[in-house]
Amino acid sequence: ASGVLLQLDTAAFEDALGLAATQSAGLMAAQYEAMSKRMHHGFAARNGLYAAHLAASGYTGIQRVFERD
Repeated sequence: ASGVLLQLDTAAFEDALGLAATQSAGLMAAQYEAMSKRMHHGFAARNGLYAAHLAASGYTGIQRVFERD
């Protein structure tokens, strides 16, 4: 939807989809011909800080997240 609203051309739309996918989970394909691999460490740091701020303000997360099936 964002790509349509920004009137991205085909190549830019494909870039946007690739960047969105790598942000959602990180992709091994990012190691080939893309700049996005460099972002993964930053996303992890940003999301850790964001999670800490959310928890500090009372936002709850998944309890026993590492022990769940």
